[in-house]
Amino acid sequence: MLFYTPQTFEDFILRVDFLIPHPRGASNDNSGVFVRFRDPRLPDPAPNPVDPPNNAAFVAVHTGFEIQIDEEARGDRRFGEPDGSFFARTGAVYKITSPGMGQGQQDYKNNQNLAAGRWHSYEIEVNNQDYIVRLNGQVATRFRRSATDTVRGNPPSVDPDSGFIGLQTHTGNVAFANVRIKT
Repeated sequence: MLFYTPQTFEDFILRVDFLIPHPRGASNDNSGVFVRFRDPRLPDPAPNPVDPPNNAAFVAVHTGFEIQIDEEARGDRRFGEPDGSFFARTGAVYKITSPGMGQGQQDYKNNQNLAAGRWHSYEIEVNNQDYIVRLNGQVATRFRRSATDTVRGNPPSVDPDSGFIGLQTHTGNVAFANVRIKT
């Protein structure tokens, strides 16, 4: 994971361009953009025993939200997840499994099939507990963080060690460019 250290972010609009050279097939590209996670240089406050210990990238997984980049929506084999679930597909807030408009749910509407070898754009808007993900200018998902979720997605006003943004380096060869943020 690559993350930005000079400052943390409360409410923001994050724009990032990404290129996926191999979006489908064996060993397809899989990556993501992490938002509002805790400082990964600190101990993980919510470790999962299934994940490798003392791995800074998992602090972002456990304490923030990932906006997924995976055209095939690969399931997490460690948990027996099938491929193709909406919550694992490009534009989704990863692993927010409940569809809908309520707290803790996401209203996923992405129907784009991203072309290989072309630049695509994300605009990730975070305002209080509401997240809107735009993919190539179209709303892909809307998500409202649950008030009962006290670990993930805390703004710096709630947890001064939170509010980081970062880019996931998972599998494949996803490229990122033009990362910019507006508070």
